[in-house]
Amino acid sequence: MVALSGSHTIGQAQCATFRDRIYNNESDIDGGFARTWKRGCPANQGDGNSNLAPLHLVTPNQLDNNYFKNLIQMKGLLESDQVLFSGGSTDGIVSNTVITPQNFCLTLLLPWLKWEIMSLSLVLLDR
Repeated sequence: MVALSGSHTIGQAQCATFRDRIYNNESDIDGGFARTWKRGCPANQGDGNSNLAPLHLVTPNQLDNNYFKNLIQMKGLLESDQVLFSGGSTDGIVSNTVITPQNFCLTLLLPWLKWEIMSLSLVLLDR
């Protein structure tokens, strides 16, 4: 799951998907980070629902480990992202991707490679 979520290093989310997190969930989100997103995502349901925000601020258009660094700093935009670093069993994996950039590549790419090999095997079995 950590590897798949690593794809959130690039991309955007609509306001409707993170509004509740930035307005009603101050306990596991950095206050300054939440205030930053409140400027582009009004508190009222329906207002600005389609406004977009990058999934992380540091390098939103670059495939790197800053997404995971943000999780450690409680700056995950989506609740489903922040739960990866919230005192659970995946904390160590997240920390490991931050310590060594190569670990980020392995964490992200190996599951995708396994998926592709499995998909190719299924195609070949159908022949």
